[in-house]
Amino acid sequence: MSSHTHTANSSERSGASWGVGQIILWQLIFAVGFFFGIQYGDLVRLF
Repeated sequence: MSSHTHTANSSERSGASWGVGQIILWQLIFAVGFFFGIQYGDLVRLF
């Protein structure tokens, strides 16, 4: 019984960490895209 509860808790924890990792990943992609968007905009403005 305790082993079953432990498995549920561990899977729940991994799911939560995966969700946090996904949020961080999307924020990183957005930050990089925003940075390159600014760089590209500056290049377009130069030309």
